[in-house]
Amino acid sequence: MKKLNVFYRLKFYFLYNPKVSFSLILLPIFLLLIFDFKFKMFGIINGQQVDYKFVGFFLGYVLFYLNFRNNSLKNLFSILSEFNKRYDVLNNNLFSKNVTDSVIYDYFNICAEEYYFYQHGLIPSDIWDSWFIGMKDVFSQKRVQTIALIEFNNKISKSYYGFNPFDLGLLKSS
Repeated sequence: MKKLNVFYRLKFYFLYNPKVSFSLILLPIFLLLIFDFKFKMFGIINGQQVDYKFVGFFLGYVLFYLNFRNNSLKNLFSILSEFNKRYDVLNNNLFSKNVTDSVIYDYFNICAEEYYFYQHGLIPSDIWDSWFIGMKDVFSQKRVQTIALIEFNNKISKSYYGFNPFDLGLLKSS
């Protein structure tokens, strides 16, 4: 399985880890104050007078970061909610003996969209790993395997955003 690149791993670590998020706000302020106190380069602390340009800059930085983090969490929540709703509709039919082809194709589409969002850094690795385990369960069913062999062995088919259960190790080609 193709692993997510380092940039996205760091993004998720810094955005969704509350302890790290707090330190990202305080660390630059702390370092700048220490650097200014030691070398007197920025004039933030001039005797008793504080330069308010830097105070405004850091307040802007903090507000920008918190807004960015909040929007990222909202986007992740909406993506997860949408996938869970769509999967819940299919879930009862997917594991029945009378599963229809259209339900299986709908499931392939959900898998492809999840994979697309994961590849573009919108889904954290731990969530993708959980989904991938669920995909293994579904792709282990004989009926799903039969349709997947037909659908994904055809190299012309590009309608799944690069998702291919053979490439990801969900299926073995025969």
